[in-house]
This record gives sequence, C-alpha cells and structure tokens, in this order.
Amino acid sequence: MPTSAIPRIDIAALFGDDPGARDAVDQAILLAARQEGMLVITGLPDWAVLDAPARRALLRIFTLPEAEIHTRLVRALGA
Repeated sequence: MPTSAIPRIDIAALFGDDPGARDAVDQAILLAARQEGMLVITGLPDWAVLDAPARRALLRIFTLPEAEIHTRLVRALGA
C-alpha cells in the first residue's frame, strides 16, 4: 500500500514583500490540500501566534458546510 508524507510548507513568504514567493506558497498550500487533504505549516512569525479566541475563530471553518467553504474561498481568491 503506497504511503505519502504529510506535506510541510514554510509559509514565511506569505508575510514578505515578494509576490512571486507568496504565490508559490499559495500554490503549495492548494496542492497539498487537494492531494493530501492536510499539511503542516512552518515559518509562522512570532507576532502571528494565535490566542485561544483567534484559534477558535480560525477552526470554525471546519464546521461550515462544504458549499459555504467553497463560496468563501472563491470570494477570498477573487475567482
């Protein structure tokens, strides 16, 4: 049975000034989500650490119906 590793993606470029690097990270996240359904992120800046209320708000996406998730992603991506 084939196995694959959970992708590890360094997202530090999302907080930088290089649009090409940000796009590359975006694409890596989308690819991991499509292919593996999960990923591990690294490179989160110290100032971006989430407190408990922010973490709960972020995790609420997993309680939304799939159609709502799709709608929000399309809106966020401007597609």
